[in-house]
Amino acid sequence: MRSLSLSSRVLILLAFSITVYAFEQYSFSARGRTYTVTTTRLSGSGFSFPNHWMYQPSVVLPSALTGNQYVMLFASNRVAGQNLGSGVAIFMTTSSNGYSGWSTPIILIDSTSADNICDIAGARPVWNGSQWFIYTQALTGTFSSGSCTGTSNVVLMATGPALTSGLVQWVKDVGTNNARVVLSGTGVGIGEDQQWFNTGPYGGPLTDPLKVTYNDWGFTGMYGGVALFSGLFAPNMSTGGFWSGPTWSPNNGGPWFETIYYFPDAMLINTLDESTYGPPAIAFQSTCQLTDRRYQYAVGLSYFPNPHSSTPINGTAYPGPLEGTSSDTNGPRMFRPRVARNEHGYIPTTAPGSSGSLRIWKTYLYYNDKQINVNSTDPCNSYSRWNTSDQRFSVSELTIMEQ
Repeated sequence: MRSLSLSSRVLILLAFSITVYAFEQYSFSARGRTYTVTTTRLSGSGFSFPNHWMYQPSVVLPSALTGNQYVMLFASNRVAGQNLGSGVAIFMTTSSNGYSGWSTPIILIDSTSADNICDIAGARPVWNGSQWFIYTQALTGTFSSGSCTGTSNVVLMATGPALTSGLVQWVKDVGTNNARVVLSGTGVGIGEDQQWFNTGPYGGPLTDPLKVTYNDWGFTGMYGGVALFSGLFAPNMSTGGFWSGPTWSPNNGGPWFETIYYFPDAMLINTLDESTYGPPAIAFQSTCQLTDRRYQYAVGLSYFPNPHSSTPINGTAYPGPLEGTSSDTNGPRMFRPRVARNEHGYIPTTAPGSSGSLRIWKTYLYYNDKQINVNSTDPCNSYSRWNTSDQRFSVSELTIMEQ
């Protein structure tokens, strides 16, 4: 692979093809190794869903468990163009290649099948060896009120034998129609950035191997109300151990409106030093710029050295150029980018980069690259253009090389 400078942008003309692909590439050092991150624009890729909010998708890599399809889950408004009063839902769509030809979305589970759900955000699937667990950040309340004022942020769980079967159900409190709260924080509660991993197949404990990382917005410790927690988790309990705090990167080399916080999104299998440190985690995040908040931009990757450890080291953000479907002078437009992972939350190495002194991981990065806010003065974390016809998930190929 040809080495490029941090700001290089190149075009590759593939042999026997007239399609031109643009990519960006940069490198950083961690755990005594050099990592090279390459993102490639994919012509004709993406998935549109007009008049729906589209952010924080979760995509599962193909396997026998997914019918050898890429499976995308995302939370959105249940009825096109209508807000909370018509309910919210977790949708499912599939693709044979992970970047195009997505099937018509179907509702996997929605707020109308429980009495205490006002809003949900994100859908984090993980396979525990016998069934799928789907976790979502939620606001408790009644969806028909159209408002979630005064409620707190929690995490709910749904389970089912297959992501594509339609046989997914909320786990409920016994004797009620209320979805069970499996994780809650302090004050305002859990933020949207919560993620789940089945560590059992990769060196984690065989008893209660599910690991959760989550953002407790109400925590008032040393990180000023934004703290990353991590802990082993069993379905009927809600305990997490305090991690050393979030990985964070103020400014990240641009005129950004807010400090950018990263939280683990996927772990890399079979690193060169996995026997010593365990698998590392990676993540992407986005924010908007100071003077124009219509779009959000991603500014690089964050790396967590040893999240399997009982005393994990805080992660580090490594800014660098990324290639998206659309961009401007502020960088690639990528609202809440998320990485495709396998059923356990990990990314396998890609042949032939799994032997010797080289490791290669290849997957996809999913994000909304369209305008998010109505005007340039909206708060950075608002999403006011959800009910427009142009909302979509775009896709970039992500390749990480370790030497």
